[in-house]
Amino acid sequence: MASIVEICNMALASIRAKSINSLTEASIEAQQCKLHYDIARQFILQDTPWNFAKKSAALQLMTVEPQEWLYAYQYPIDCLRVQSVIADYGLKNPAEFYNEHYREDYVVPDTDMLFEIVSGGDGKMIVTDQQDAYAIYTRNVKDPTLFDPQFVKALTHYLASMIAVPVMGGDIGRTMRGDELELYKMTISSAVASTMNESRRPAPKYSRLVDVRK
Repeated sequence: MASIVEICNMALASIRAKSINSLTEASIEAQQCKLHYDIARQFILQDTPWNFAKKSAALQLMTVEPQEWLYAYQYPIDCLRVQSVIADYGLKNPAEFYNEHYREDYVVPDTDMLFEIVSGGDGKMIVTDQQDAYAIYTRNVKDPTLFDPQFVKALTHYLASMIAVPVMGGDIGRTMRGDELELYKMTISSAVASTMNESRRPAPKYSRLVDVRK
C-alpha cells in the first residue's frame, strides 16, 4: 500500500505540482502536505463509516452522573466518530445470537441506543441510558498500510483540494480545488456503495402475530 509521501505525491500529481521526497524538505509542496495531511486523513475517516476503520468495544463506565442520562462512559482514546451505542447483542457470541434471534417467529430487538457526546471536567464522554454499553465506532487509523484503496483515492483528492491554492496559486489553484473536491465527492459515493456491499446480515423477521394483527 501507499506510504504517506506517496499519497502526498499522488495529491501533488493531481494538481500537476512537483513531487517530494519527504515531508521535511524545504519546498512549498512538502510544507503544505505536512500542514494538511493529518487533518485531511481524520476528516475523511469521519466522513464515511469505512469498514477498515470500524471497531466495536465495551465502553468504560465513569463515576460522574450525567444530566438527563443514566450512564456516562469514557470516550475511547482511539475513536474519531461514534457510529452507534449498543447493548451486547451478539458481540461476544454472534453465532448463538443469530441462531436465537433470527428464528421465524422472533421479533428482532432494536439494538441502536440513544446517546450523546458531551465534554466536561472529566474529558469527552458518551452518555446514554444503556447499561454495560458497547460502541461501534471509527478508529483513528494512522498506518497507511491499513488504508482501503478507495480511502487512499479519496484522501488523495481531498488533500489535493486543500493544497491546490497555496501550491499553485490564484485562479489556477481555485479551479483545481473545485475539480478535486468534485472527484472526492464521486470517490466517496462509490466508497459508500462498496462499504454497504461488503456486509451482509440476516434480514429481520417479525412475529407471525404481528401479521395477524394487521
